[in-house]
Amino acid sequence: MQFFVSKNHNNLNRRSFSPETVSPRLCLNPKYGVRLERPARSLEILLDSGAFQDISDHKRLSFESALQRQLAFEERVGFQSRYIVSYDRLVDETFNEDGRRVKLRVDGRTGRKYVDQTIDAAKHLADQRKELQPRRLVLSNQGVSPGQYTRCVKEILSFSEKDDVIGMGGQCIIGQRPGLTKDYFEVLKNILPMLRRKKIRRLHIFGMGTFPVLIKTQALCSKHGIVPSYDTSALEINARWGKFAVPANASEWLPSLHVTRVFGIEDKFEIFHPCDVALFNIRLATHFWSEIDKMYPLRRDV
Repeated sequence: MQFFVSKNHNNLNRRSFSPETVSPRLCLNPKYGVRLERPARSLEILLDSGAFQDISDHKRLSFESALQRQLAFEERVGFQSRYIVSYDRLVDETFNEDGRRVKLRVDGRTGRKYVDQTIDAAKHLADQRKELQPRRLVLSNQGVSPGQYTRCVKEILSFSEKDDVIGMGGQCIIGQRPGLTKDYFEVLKNILPMLRRKKIRRLHIFGMGTFPVLIKTQALCSKHGIVPSYDTSALEINARWGKFAVPANASEWLPSLHVTRVFGIEDKFEIFHPCDVALFNIRLATHFWSEIDKMYPLRRDV
């Protein structure tokens, strides 16, 4: 499992925050102004589309404008991304009656419309494949049900190529609604054989920070010869509240990490600084996945 650290700002509680100094893999977003404290050529950067921030109709951009925003961001910060993400339409972010943004999946009818937009977004990026080389395309998917999600992946696979990455959007909601985990794994079991037949060897899960789910994802992907990856800012966010990633048991046989509170908020700046804890969490997670990879090595005979 490859961990891309989300970097959305340059400072954490008034101290310079540079996760690229402890991890070579970053997830950047054109909606956030950042600088790099390490030579860009030494980094593996996944450039998100900004779709997570543009969920309302009046904020949505055209596919071409979204891509130009990504490319302008690259030029401004001074890097060329290794992976560039399509401008999907999120199904798990909406607004309540008070107009506040909430983590909630849309209804099935709206989901179908958003899936169609997501497929069109992926097709637009795929049509720019030659111009975007040597960047690899991350073609993001959405869906409110396993059937809807599987259809989205099937459509996008029809125009994907073997060096593309299939992205799984709309799954970070599992952290708040664990009951949806069953649907997630149903989708995964549906699509992994499809990816293998298409000779696609990369899968990326957006915004996922739930370690037991990710470990099982790694185990399933390795059987199909597919390398999974994910991005999250959860380890940094939890660090602000004095929470550490620590070893735990997801079950009797499956080692995991668990984010738990060590310090109280009254200890902030007195005996811990969130920046130190965040970098520790990132280092630990990176090492953790190197060990999990040994347990579930990539099968190359499938």
